[in-house]
Amino acid sequence: MIRPGVGVLLTAFVSLAGSSAFADERSTELLRRDCSTQLGRNELTLFANGTIRLREWRGSDKTLRLAELGRDELDAFLRRIGDSDPGEREAIPSGVTGDWVESCVIELRVSGTSERTFRYGRLDTHELTFAAFLRIVDELAAIAAERAAESPLPAGYDPRRGDVLVRIDGVEFEVVGFTVDGNGVELRGRIDPLTIYIPRSELRQLFNRLAKVGP
Repeated sequence: MIRPGVGVLLTAFVSLAGSSAFADERSTELLRRDCSTQLGRNELTLFANGTIRLREWRGSDKTLRLAELGRDELDAFLRRIGDSDPGEREAIPSGVTGDWVESCVIELRVSGTSERTFRYGRLDTHELTFAAFLRIVDELAAIAAERAAESPLPAGYDPRRGDVLVRIDGVEFEVVGFTVDGNGVELRGRIDPLTIYIPRSELRQLFNRLAKVGP
């Protein structure tokens, strides 16, 4: 088993049921990498519809970027992840520590196998197979950085009843109200009658587009 570390979480679900609806694909996470140090954090998520979400935190600053993989690109990445099979690998600790050194945790679930968890340091030395697996994940991060655009919600956006917001997975929600203290926003799904409550401060992390301005 790879040596324990803390800070980075990568969850990969590399098998989809053929009957999954598109709406399910937009909310199904195939891969999630959550990287953090004492200096900051970034989270990479790949959804089943090909959306890549990259969120970054630096102190009080937060950014959200989205990119899209075509179906052929997505299938190719899933095949490579499925074929890489990192197995039970041992990392060789680098011995480098500090506030700027990331520690990592990978949780991997491949069709037909049990879920496996790997922990490693970003600067550790890895066996070739596991290193190749990590390079695939890094490629996804590079694509997100190259193609993604920051959340296009208007600067200083303040939600109003009737506004329609598009969540990062493509699902539309309408603003229907606010919590008593005014700090939470009540939203209802436009297709599925799902009601959710989101803190105003987290709207930009979860929604990336204003589709319609309310009356």
